[in-house]
Amino acid sequence: MTLLRKTLAPLLTIGVSISMMPLLAQVSGTSGKLLLAMAANAKRMTQYEWKQRITVVRKGKPAEPIIDQVRFDSSGKLQRTTISAPPEMSGIRGRIQAGVKENVQQIMELAGRYNKPQQMLEFIKRAQVTETPGADLMRLQANGLIKPGDATTMLVNPRTHLASHVDIKTDYDGGPMTIAQDYGSLPSGPNVMKSMNVSVPQKDLVIKVESYDFAQQSSRANGIQPGKNVNP
Repeated sequence: MTLLRKTLAPLLTIGVSISMMPLLAQVSGTSGKLLLAMAANAKRMTQYEWKQRITVVRKGKPAEPIIDQVRFDSSGKLQRTTISAPPEMSGIRGRIQAGVKENVQQIMELAGRYNKPQQMLEFIKRAQVTETPGADLMRLQANGLIKPGDATTMLVNPRTHLASHVDIKTDYDGGPMTIAQDYGSLPSGPNVMKSMNVSVPQKDLVIKVESYDFAQQSSRANGIQPGKNVNP
């Protein structure tokens, strides 16, 4: 599932690229604060490595998961090393497996589009922001970002201006598709995606992504001091 793993890259953090900083300067108020916080968080994320478990559940039955070691190299590019993966099947089961893979890859590619840096910038600029004084969360909501009728809702910590949860409602192959992403902060570290569930009822498919065993990379790998494993 090489393509599946590649499509997960934008889903690791809610963030915008540091290279987009000139564009961020054009956005003011709450939206500007959100974008600047997300850009800074994305930069901090490059100092970490972690494991990621990807499980495809078809007709209520989970397949053997893919487990990757994930890190950023010195140029900030994401690198993945597979620790374990399900074996390839042959015959009828192999053809079924290939069909499921194709659906999963297309589904995750669509999910990834909603989390690309340029898309996040557009979401923040267009979103209706609901702030309640004294509340622990503020709500951002925008429609029609990728497809007509889709809806993206983000809950944000008003103190850190970083996401705690994202819900996306869209469609795939003529049926509904939902994406739920949960985020949390590492101790003295960045805000990270803890889990993501993508559900496509029409295909009887659920794709679960879990990130865990976060640790600062070694000084040799990324120019920082090594640290202990931490989890959200």
